[in-house]
Amino acid sequence: MSKRTKFFTISNLSDKEGEIKVYGEITKWAWQEYGETNALLFNEELKQLKDVEKIKLRINSPGGSVFEAQTMYNSLKQFAKDNEITVESFIEGVAASAATFLALAGDTVKMGEGCLFM
Repeated sequence: MSKRTKFFTISNLSDKEGEIKVYGEITKWAWQEYGETNALLFNEELKQLKDVEKIKLRINSPGGSVFEAQTMYNSLKQFAKDNEITVESFIEGVAASAATFLALAGDTVKMGEGCLFM
């Protein structure tokens, strides 16, 4: 049996810093074995970040469902506000279509050389 993966990971990097990696298509109908997920799964894992002051949001996504991305954006913004967390967005490849919503959840947005924001 192959290991199931999803397009995002949420983890604590240290006592004060968390990281969210969004690497894949955002969809309402999640086929986790193909690297997809939805806002519900994202929100469940977001709540696991404890006692962080900063979240690094790293994105390489072609986009997907605008409604799911908007929900994820609002959840991240509210979580950051409620917990007084700074969010730094980094576009590491592409942030296209609905993935641009997530990038804009950051207090700052940075892009690597040759990356796309569209």
